[in-house]
Amino acid sequence: MVSGRIVVFSTDGFDADERLVREYVVPEFDRLTGIEDCEGIAFSRATTDRHADRGGVHLTIFGDHESVVETERDRWNEFVADDLVEEWSVFRPEWEQWPEEQARLTRRFQTLASEMACSYFREFDADERPAPADQFHDDERPLGFWLVSHFLYNQAGYGSHGELDGSYRSIENQLRTLVELGGAENALEKVQLLQGRLRAIEEELAAVVEPEREEASESDSDSLADEENSSTSGEADGSESSSEMSPAEVAEADPREAADVDPEELVEMDPEEILQQNLGDDAPSPPDLDADDES
Repeated sequence: MVSGRIVVFSTDGFDADERLVREYVVPEFDRLTGIEDCEGIAFSRATTDRHADRGGVHLTIFGDHESVVETERDRWNEFVADDLVEEWSVFRPEWEQWPEEQARLTRRFQTLASEMACSYFREFDADERPAPADQFHDDERPLGFWLVSHFLYNQAGYGSHGELDGSYRSIENQLRTLVELGGAENALEKVQLLQGRLRAIEEELAAVVEPEREEASESDSDSLADEENSSTSGEADGSESSSEMSPAEVAEADPREAADVDPEELVEMDPEEILQQNLGDDAPSPPDLDADDES
């Protein structure tokens, strides 16, 4: 069973959250993970709205949370005394009620993402946060934080279809999150904006796909015409089978067919019978061998 607790540090906004993460969570991440009976550490923000007057950092402790709480209690109380956080409290996570496999996979995803986030904070200072979509406002090369997930999808071997499916789930999740936070109208505006962008991409792709379809259709038509011409040419050359010939044509092509003679019976017939069957009354009389002998 996956067990743990979430320690919520309540703050007065985004800047306080940023400071707590950079000054405590990231530098102490490995030490916290190494506390006895701790099975992993993950962290997240209560909000990412820079203009919100309330904030918070959630520190998720997997395994024996009590050992971590007891080890860090004095440090956390200092945060309150220094006005870095307003208060801290411990909550039971909802994923404890999930099926075991789902809770375990969630734990692995959360701890992995937190480790990668620590690398991000070590790489980028607070004053150089890259834009999420387009750092340089360059349509030809829209470089932004989205490339991190793009590279991860590639490095993990998911490919384009996997990235598209995963990105759709992310979009759907965040739109529903906006609704839950009371921003249903904002979510709807975002949906309409995305629809417009997708339609533009659809038109761009259609301009490429339609000529290819037309070319393929013309190629299929040419192949069919070639087959029909080949069939017509065969009939003109007289290559049709005997089953399609008239009785007169059959007789002219092979007298044996007209005479209805079984070829296997020919070997049992003498020459006079063969001539009689094939030529009828026009068959010449066989020579009189005895008369030649008498002369």
